[in-house]
Amino acid sequence: MNDDDPDGVDDLDADERMRSGQRLPADFPIPVPDEYRVGAVGVAGNETAVILRVPSGEDAYNYYRQFLTDRGFRLVDEGRSQGGFLDAELEFSNNALEGSMDFDGDTVEVDIERF
Repeated sequence: MNDDDPDGVDDLDADERMRSGQRLPADFPIPVPDEYRVGAVGVAGNETAVILRVPSGEDAYNYYRQFLTDRGFRLVDEGRSQGGFLDAELEFSNNALEGSMDFDGDTVEVDIERF
C-alpha cells in the first residue's frame, strides 16, 4: 500500500496508465493497419487506451468510420472541422463494448471499455 492510495486499491484508469513502447493487447477489437504506429498503450481492468500516429488523419478517420459501420457498431459521428486541420471524434458501441476515437491531425486516441 502506498501513501497516495489509502484504500490500497490502484484507481488509475487506462489513460493514466499509458506508456510508450507497449504492445496492443491480443484481443484489441479495432484493427491497426501496418502503416500506423502505436505511440502508447494503457490497460486498466476492462479499459484500453491507445494513441496511434497515422500518416493521414483524414484517411484514418475515413478508414475507421467505414470499419465501424461495416461491423454494425452504433456510431455517433461528432463531425469534423473544416479548413485543412482534422479535429474529429467518433463514438461507437455494440453489445460488447463502447469506445471513442479522437482524431487530431496525425494522432488518433482510442479509448475502449468492454462490458
